Amino acid sequence: MQDHSELAGECGLGEFGAAPFCKKWGRWKTMAKRKTCGDCGTKEGQLHIFGCDMERCPFCGNQLIACQCGYKKLGIDVSPGSWAYSHGLTEAQQKDWEKLLSDKGRIPFILYPNLCAKCGTLWPEMFVVPDAEWKHYIEPQMRREMLCEACYIQIKAWIDGEGLGLTRRSKQTEKARCVSASAPGPGAAKGSGRG
Repeated sequence: MQDHSELAGECGLGEFGAAPFCKKWGRWKTMAKRKTCGDCGTKEGQLHIFGCDMERCPFCGNQLIACQCGYKKLGIDVSPGSWAYSHGLTEAQQKDWEKLLSDKGRIPFILYPNLCAKCGTLWPEMFVVPDAEWKHYIEPQMRREMLCEACYIQIKAWIDGEGLGLTRRSKQTEKARCVSASAPGPGAAKGSGRG
């Protein structure tokens, strides 16, 4: 069995503790620097401290402190005006919820980096794009992915350079509406459609 400390010395760690391909041993190195949760201080592979806003719900996969699974699983009414709506879980309910989480299997902390889906840049800076613009320039299966701003600007420039930008599309849609609105109805004389 290979000594991993020797691997770490021979291959070195990639950026942000990534595990690069080790040429010496001909395989991906599995030794990576262990990260800690920025909220509760838990190390990767450990469970978050209860109440940590980084923990994921094992039932829905969303942020545990923000999901409604605890109320749903315990059958608690959280509609406006209810006691739970303004006060949350009682101590007994919280213990029941923690047992349900433990029985299901809480999700250990692992830091998965944000990557640009186009160029692979780690931890790209966030930027805002209007929804209509994002839907126009980014194909449907990639809309939930992250892009760095440089890649987004490049994609937009390529599409605009081909005359397929938002302005062109809205003119095409407007023209299509005008043509269909002026199209002759059933039984009308057919012409060239030019005025």
